[in-house]
Parts: sequence; structure tokens; C-alpha cells
Amino acid sequence: MNKKAIFTIGIITIACILFGSCSKESISTRDDFKFCVLVHENNFDQTGPIINDFLTGLKSNNPDENLEKLVKWLESISCVDNVTIMCNSCIYTGPPMSELKVDYSFNGQIVPMIMDIRMSEPLTFARYH
Repeated sequence: MNKKAIFTIGIITIACILFGSCSKESISTRDDFKFCVLVHENNFDQTGPIINDFLTGLKSNNPDENLEKLVKWLESISCVDNVTIMCNSCIYTGPPMSELKVDYSFNGQIVPMIMDIRMSEPLTFARYH
């Protein structure tokens, strides 16, 4: 193979790796850092706008599917240890709300928080408790 062919294959391989590993639903390094700084500072409610940005970008009109996507997305954040759906649409408000147990990991500790999500279109962050 000549140098031009090897160079072209190399560029295509790098492009596939870079673009293939990205998805619209992944968290950017900048957002991951910002999210985790807020968690480390115990400003959990301030993560709401970042969560809502993610939820607004979801294409599906299926709230249950979007709740699952939210769980997967949260678990991709470096300071999130685990996320469990405690209940789906179990809080009877208008619209109903779901609860997620989010285990945050920082300073060598696991800090569990309950996140309420409004099952509206799109889903929206409500609060932690």
C-alpha cells in the first residue's frame, strides 16, 4: 500500500472512532464536569437545568421510554454511582411524577437522593428530596 492509502485509511478510522462514539444523548465532558461540581458542592437542585436540557433533546413521545433514557444518561455521569426507578407515575399530580433513587459518589462516600421527574411532554426535573 502506498502512503496516501494508509493515510486515508487512518483518517477514516479516526473519524469512525470519534463520530461513532458520540450520540445526542451522551453527556459532554463540560456538562459532566459542571454537573459533578454542583454535586460536590451539595447544590443538587442546580443540576435541574442540565437534566432538563437533556430531557428537552429527547425525540421520543413515550414518557416511559424517556424515563429509561434519563436513567441511562444519568448513569453515564462520572459522579453518579447508580440510578434506580423507584416508581413510574406514582405521584398523582397533574402531570403525574416519577421517583428515581440517584446514588451520587464523591469524597469517598455514596450520597443517595430521591429525584422527582414530572411525566409531562417533555419530562421535566421537579426536585430532590
